[in-house]
Amino acid sequence: MDRLVVLVDAGYLLSQAVKVLSAKKSRSRADLHLNDAAGLVNMLISKARTELNNNELLRVYWYDGLKGGLSAEHKAIIDVDDVQLRTGTINGQGQQKGVDSKIVIDLIELASNHAISDALVVTGDGDLAIGIELSQRRGIRVAVLGVEDLNVGITHSQSPEVTSVADRVIRIGAADLTPFVSYIPKAAAAIATPAAAVTVAVNVGSFQIDAAVKDFVASQNPPIPAGVVAATGAIERAIDRLLLYHVYIVIGKRLSDSEKRHARDTFRSLLQMP
Repeated sequence: MDRLVVLVDAGYLLSQAVKVLSAKKSRSRADLHLNDAAGLVNMLISKARTELNNNELLRVYWYDGLKGGLSAEHKAIIDVDDVQLRTGTINGQGQQKGVDSKIVIDLIELASNHAISDALVVTGDGDLAIGIELSQRRGIRVAVLGVEDLNVGITHSQSPEVTSVADRVIRIGAADLTPFVSYIPKAAAAIATPAAAVTVAVNVGSFQIDAAVKDFVASQNPPIPAGVVAATGAIERAIDRLLLYHVYIVIGKRLSDSEKRHARDTFRSLLQMP
């Protein structure tokens, strides 16, 4: 079919974006705020449609590493029409794992199943070159998009392996990104938050956390045995992860260390009730 797909390596796109918008002051995605997820996605779709002269979008695949559950950024992306989130993992060094292989597999499968005729891949990783080549052999035209801004000394950081094999190469910069993402240093954001506001948030959150933990315990079938909590108070790792993930989803925010402790304390007390 003569349809277009956009495959986005979010790790590359957003890491490059923070370097560009901070003028090399930061490389951390924690310093980048996603203001308009739909706007960012639609900007990439527009670039793909223009460059590949194809207006028939299949969907956008958004690939990102996942650590400790969905972030607010991930939830915003999921809410955008025609976007599917595909997740890998993040190791102890903060590196994405499993993302490149998912992009390669999806690209080849879409090409093999004749689901698309064109693809835009947002990436800098040379490991994707084999996926691009194999999809091209199946009749697919592939463009790759990179992020750079030479005015602030940021190059595209794309491997020549991937740019040389692509049918077309597109570049975007600060002007394209500024309407949708902002550089907000994490340290500055923390300083700007009044201490009183933090206290209120934690106090209000404790009631929400209690309710979420109770919901988690009540929803388990079979019931959670008391033995998952050791005599030392330690909770079995698998149950602990499920508990915190459930609370995170229910209250809709990343848990602070104090909120995690509160959730665990509530969980222990519920299991000890007769």
